[in-house]
Amino acid sequence: MATVNTPINTTTWAFPLSTVISTSSLSFESILNDLVTWAKAQPNGASWIDWYESSNGEIIAEWIAGLASFRAFHDALSVRESQLDNAQIPSSVYNLAFNKGLLLPPATAPEVLLNITTPSVMSFAVGDFVATMGSYDCFSMESKTVNGTGTLLVVVGNQQVTTQTVSGLQAFQTFSYTTTDDYYCSQLETFAVDDVAIPMLTDPDYLNSHANNFVLRRTMPSQSRVYIGNGVIGWYPTGGAASTVTYTALTYSDVTMTAALQSNPSMVQNSIQINSFTVENQPSGIPSIGYVRQMATYYPIDGRVVTDSDYDVIITKNYGGYITDIYSFNTSPNEYVYILKNSNFGASGSPQEATVLANITALIDSKRALGMQVFYELLDPSVGLSFTTSLQIPIAQYSDTLVTNINSYLASLEFQFQRSLVNITTQSLAVQLSAQFSTPIYPAATDSIVAQPVNFFKTLQVNVSSF
Repeated sequence: MATVNTPINTTTWAFPLSTVISTSSLSFESILNDLVTWAKAQPNGASWIDWYESSNGEIIAEWIAGLASFRAFHDALSVRESQLDNAQIPSSVYNLAFNKGLLLPPATAPEVLLNITTPSVMSFAVGDFVATMGSYDCFSMESKTVNGTGTLLVVVGNQQVTTQTVSGLQAFQTFSYTTTDDYYCSQLETFAVDDVAIPMLTDPDYLNSHANNFVLRRTMPSQSRVYIGNGVIGWYPTGGAASTVTYTALTYSDVTMTAALQSNPSMVQNSIQINSFTVENQPSGIPSIGYVRQMATYYPIDGRVVTDSDYDVIITKNYGGYITDIYSFNTSPNEYVYILKNSNFGASGSPQEATVLANITALIDSKRALGMQVFYELLDPSVGLSFTTSLQIPIAQYSDTLVTNINSYLASLEFQFQRSLVNITTQSLAVQLSAQFSTPIYPAATDSIVAQPVNFFKTLQVNVSSF
């Protein structure tokens, strides 16, 4: 590398003004152009001066080496951002997740309950602009009449209305909307074609219930995209005539909304008095990239149920609050789904159980291949296996805490399907626990039990003594 000396070349070069190099760009050509422009001029139009002694060709050699480094960085970054497990840029994660069929839920704007007093009988309709709060507007979330003292639920945000004329909607046409705020929100969001509102879905799990009359919407930070289907999996008008498409949605930003919720609301009609207000729900943005990456990694592509694990993922995703564990397996051409219920599922034979099972069946039927049958086996925790045996630990390593930790570990293995044939003996359990806790543990009995793949343990514990 050349050594630093006093300037030996003070010749000014008449090149353009310098530019800011965008290191966040993924375009190598963009970085290259910025670097060349920067090298040609200094900030504020100052001349470029060579401060280094250089042998013939040294500067150009160093430039080539530097650009090669940028090229390598760019290529490595492109590869990283193309893989869901490794991508770090949020837009990459959201795009990759969407390509796997995962649609993110939209953000939720805060809702505020206003305690008001009206001078006379006054009517409010859903969507009416009724008040302001900080830098945001408040829109009614209910249709009601208030005479004197009463309440009114409102949603807080900026209403964005975008109208455009389309010469003829096409199959799979996409409409993209971008806001300077952080989020698009679900409340009061509408998509209409020629003044006909079309249902907007955020999850393909519900496509079947809407037949072919819907549009899909996709959420990203500061962005919303609406997808019109092809007439079979979606809706679009025919005939090729011009159509007016109107998208209406609320938007908000985190910082300004926090400040707004700390300010007092003001009614548009001065005759209406606000006595007090309560924030009913706080704003919620879209899921983090960590959550999205985790969900998309196991999400069936296009939301279809194909493999055994797809059954587990889809049912758990939608009915996780009703089950403790689920295990699916295929005995071609039939699929068997074993569900370990919790109390929310309902008692055996109850209407609640029938309703939940019917909903699960309808969901799976809308996403699985035809020509096969799915059999559901509902199991209560009470039918689980029990295994208790005795172990010994040398007195030098024995402690009450260790015994507690051993049984806590075994308890964490309860209420889970075995998924394979398992033969548990006192000897095998002692070996497993010795490895788990890095402590010599010995059998003090000769108990054993065989568990089938669809079995689970409701009790798995040991009695431990010292010697």
